[in-house]
Amino acid sequence: EIGLWMFVNGEAIYSVRPWILTNERILTNERLTGSSSARSQDEDRIWFTQKKDHGPLYAIVDSPSVWERGTWKDITLHSVRATPKTTISILGQDDKTVEYKPNLVPKSTFTQQPDGLHLHVMRAQRLQDNSRWPNATVIKLTDVEPALEPPHVATSPATFSVDHGSLTFNGDLLDMGDAKTLNVGFEYRVLSGEDVNARSNAWIPTDTRPVATKGPYTITVTGLTPGIYEYHAVVRHPLLTLYGTDRILR
Repeated sequence: EIGLWMFVNGEAIYSVRPWILTNERILTNERLTGSSSARSQDEDRIWFTQKKDHGPLYAIVDSPSVWERGTWKDITLHSVRATPKTTISILGQDDKTVEYKPNLVPKSTFTQQPDGLHLHVMRAQRLQDNSRWPNATVIKLTDVEPALEPPHVATSPATFSVDHGSLTFNGDLLDMGDAKTLNVGFEYRVLSGEDVNARSNAWIPTDTRPVATKGPYTITVTGLTPGIYEYHAVVRHPLLTLYGTDRILR
């Protein structure tokens, strides 16, 4: 299975460089073929690589649910801007045919909007006997450019006060990027009682605060009980939200 994935998508792995961001969290709309109302939302993680010398950009779509063959996804990439020469395609398919579905035309299209590059793409590959290939799909974009200079935020150690039932989060805004003002905060979730590798609890956002300069910042959340917490710093740019490294407080 790994060999087959690399056979199709190897160009997104070999001889590549980092993009301006390692990844984006994308809320996608997935629509089943032939029904505009059959739509669901999911949070995909899009990982980026790029060929050297400003070559093609690869958006590796890692979905928590299976992207079924013959279904569309609408994805907005906030860190990417199209140019007059931009083209998009999905590796491993010709964007012309879906096997056994002659009435479908899986042509990849895009539009540039103020909030990002909007992609309309269908997975047409049949890499195994059924239509539920569970692995990441790679979108290839040529002649694109960065849509922003991203800020950078770091997650610092947090402290818990048993006396006050409060958790004090500490972060450091390392770089403002191209923004004059940003909003910073944190997300956290309880890990107490879960398996070591389990992550079933949703992230809980703290309040955010506006900042106009880089530097450390602190936010305290009250009304909590002692336990194990996972957390990370958050910075909200007008185009997208970026995150610091996950940390665990025991």
